[in-house]
Parts: sequence; structure tokens; C-alpha cells
Amino acid sequence: MSPTPGPSGPLASVLVLSPYYPPVLGGAETAAAQFAEYFAAEGRRVTVVTRRTPAASHDDITDTGIVIRRVGVSGPRTGPAKWLALPAVLTTLLRHRRTYDVVLCVDYRAFGFAAVLARLDRKSTRLNSSHIP
Repeated sequence: MSPTPGPSGPLASVLVLSPYYPPVLGGAETAAAQFAEYFAAEGRRVTVVTRRTPAASHDDITDTGIVIRRVGVSGPRTGPAKWLALPAVLTTLLRHRRTYDVVLCVDYRAFGFAAVLARLDRKSTRLNSSHIP
């Protein structure tokens, strides 16, 4: 896969991993959305992989071109649910591994495991729990 061309060379495609993503609200969800929008504004191809919830159960593409892949069994927001979604997250990472260059994991408590495994596929991986200033 070739990275998206930019003004000074190719831009890496970014996959953002977050257990939850808007419309589910919270600190990690807000950070994931901010990172995704930031990278999309740079002209990068951005995909978000997140858990399916009753509030958001279908894949989506935002107005800014961010692809949102909602995976796993839909259910309420709970701590254990993050871990139960892990097999679906891993499957999605493997299935789409040629569509991203960098993995950014915003909330690394559960999905960080998937991000570390993406590193085994020689993907640049970042675990981050901070917000864009």
C-alpha cells in the first residue's frame, strides 16, 4: 500500500484504535476524535476502529472522510466489554493491515494489546492517552 501523497512526500495512513468513539462521550473518545480529525485535516487517510454500541452500531464515513469501523457485539459501555471486543478488533486489524501505516491507540488499557500485536506486523505503533493541545 502506498501512503497518501502529500506536498512534501507521502503521508502515512493512520488507524486510530479506541474502545469507544463518538457519539459515545468521554475523555478517551474525545481524544480519539481530535486525533482523527487532526490527521484527516493534514490530508492523511484515517480509519477508526472502535467497539459497536447501541448508540452507534454501524460503520460510517464522516464528512471529513474518516472511516469508522465499529466491531464486536453491541452492548453497553462497560470495562469488560472492551476486552470482549478484542477478538473482533484483532481480526479487523489483520483484515485491513494493508490500508494503514501507523496505529495510534488512545486508550491502551484493553485495545493496547491489539496495538502491540499490530507492531508485530511491522506497523508503527503509538500508545497515547493524552489530548492534542
